[in-house]
Amino acid sequence: LYDFERSEKLLGEIRSLNFIKRLLSSDIRKENISARFETVFGIEIEFIISSDKNWAVDMLYTTGSKKHVKKLERIAQKKGYFKSGRIDTAGFSENSGEGTGNYLPADDEFYEKNIYSRLNLQYISPELREDLGEIELAENFLVPSLLTMEDIKGDLHIHSRWSDGIIGLHDMVERVKKFNYEYIAITDHTESSYYGRGLDAKRVQEKINYINKLKSRFKDFYILMGSEIEIRGVGKLDYPENIIKKIDIAIGAMHSSFLNTRAE
Repeated sequence: LYDFERSEKLLGEIRSLNFIKRLLSSDIRKENISARFETVFGIEIEFIISSDKNWAVDMLYTTGSKKHVKKLERIAQKKGYFKSGRIDTAGFSENSGEGTGNYLPADDEFYEKNIYSRLNLQYISPELREDLGEIELAENFLVPSLLTMEDIKGDLHIHSRWSDGIIGLHDMVERVKKFNYEYIAITDHTESSYYGRGLDAKRVQEKINYINKLKSRFKDFYILMGSEIEIRGVGKLDYPENIIKKIDIAIGAMHSSFLNTRAE
């Protein structure tokens, strides 16, 4: 259970830690306490001590951009769910929203989904809370679904033991089956990436021959011959055109030459 006095004491103990430089701001309430500190490393950190009653609201305020939250606050003000400078869930149980068909039943924990429903909005996942039109979509219940693991059909950037990868062929195949992939690309480093055991022209040809054998061996999914080709400079690649033409998928990469101009 939430204990206000113990929470205040805990905040004081945090303030006395040796890496805390100074207190920047605090918000002391009966249901929760928060404080923002500057550390001796010049990094700002925030501590929030929440309660069961305010857990969902605190999560909402800390997982959305400020612009997103401000828009939610304006909607909450219009609906009478705003008090003491923030969205107030205390009034949810007083208004069941009967007749709208868009509200979730009130419960003791006031989950985030319940908050959006009380504001007559479709639930918006934390990943989308950036004030980029998601609230307007939620007002019309048109927020798109996020991608799930089931939507990912393959992996086009895998390093194998040909270079600096730590996964063997057997493990790759097991993961393909586990995630029901339709394709994978084995994209090892090229010769300039000496730190990653990059392949020179001779070894990449050996790998091409090896991948071609795998293609005839596995028919349930596609295996693509790939390469993460180092860009050594303007118009300079690790492999000549005749080798690149043998590769199914080529990834351009720069692990050096960072002093090039913007034009280059």
